Parts: sequence; structure tokens; C-alpha cells
Amino acid sequence: MFFGLLSLLLVDAAQGFGGGAAQGFAEGLSRGEVVVVEDWMPSKSVARLRADAVRLYEEGNYNPPDRDLLLRQGPRYDRSVLRESRFSDSALGDGEARGSFGKELARVRAELARDLDRPTLAVNSPHRHEASYTRFGPGASLRRHIDEHHEELKGRDGWTAKTRRSISWLVYLNDKWDADDFGGQLRAYVRRLPPRGRGGAPRGDLQ
Repeated sequence: MFFGLLSLLLVDAAQGFGGGAAQGFAEGLSRGEVVVVEDWMPSKSVARLRADAVRLYEEGNYNPPDRDLLLRQGPRYDRSVLRESRFSDSALGDGEARGSFGKELARVRAELARDLDRPTLAVNSPHRHEASYTRFGPGASLRRHIDEHHEELKGRDGWTAKTRRSISWLVYLNDKWDADDFGGQLRAYVRRLPPRGRGGAPRGDLQ
């Protein structure tokens, strides 16, 4: 099995957290690309978050990601989530580790808000920026999906919210993870041709 931290944002620091974290991948994000940053987080921080994720799972704090999975059987559906409401609860598990991680993410959000011209990324308020632990069992997978649809494709819900998901990040917390032995690869379908303009949210129209 592997444990992953699903968060809206990521800090880029191979030797430790520090300033200028967003530099180096903001340009790729502005082109709508998938950006991969390896070994960006201190190993001690990774180990602490991994221990927290495992402990909270063993204590029964995780739930199936949606109601449909309760009706499905088999290893491919063995996926569970520590939802954002519990992830943000400082009294649960190692809240200090998650809190420290969240403070660093706030700094990165400020940099990305500036570099990507997405000012709402820098706004801090409870439950605004979703984060959760996700655990996959052996052979489990997440089917192909789109994290955020264009507002015109949301039917009645289109253009009703002031903000919506802007950036999605996966942070792998596995110890000595090897894709060939353990699986867990991320498959992304990206555009074949570069965009004609800079990705962003002009006039609220997120692209």
C-alpha cells in the first residue's frame, strides 16, 4: 500500500523549506503542464507526515472517498481518505506536523498568487485550501478524471462560486518507493500543443 498527501499546493525545497519555493515550476504551470519536483521536502518532515498518515489510518479515521465505493468490492477499489475536516484538526494525530506543513504552503501560495496572477491563492481562511491523506491498497487505482471542469460545463452549478480549484498537487510520502516494484504512477493527459496564451484566471474564467 502507499500513502499520499493530496494537497492543492506544494513547496519546492530539496534541502529544506525556504523562500523562493515557487520558482522553477510556476512557468510550467502557466503553460498548463504537469510539473514534477523530486526530493523537494526534508526527509524528516516526510517521515513525520508518513507516520501520522499511517497512525490515523490504523486508528480508523479514514473513509471511502465517495458513497459509490461502499458498494464496490475488490482490491482495485481499496482506497480511503482522511478528509479535509479531519486533516485540519490540530487535535487529531500529529497536528503539529500538518500545521507546520500548512504554514509553508501558505508561503508558497503567496508566491504563486503573484507569479501566476491568481490573487485568491494567497487568501487564508478555514477550509479554503483543501488537503487530505489518501491511502491506496495493493492494486488500487483512481480512475481517469478531471479535477476542475470549465464553468460552462457544470450545468446549474456553473459560475455560482466565487472561487474554484486552481492547482492540484500530489505529494508522495512513501519510504523508498519504487514505481516498478510498487506501482502508484501518475498518468496525466496533457495538451499536445502549447497554449496560445498564459494559463490563469482572466475575468474569473479559469483556464
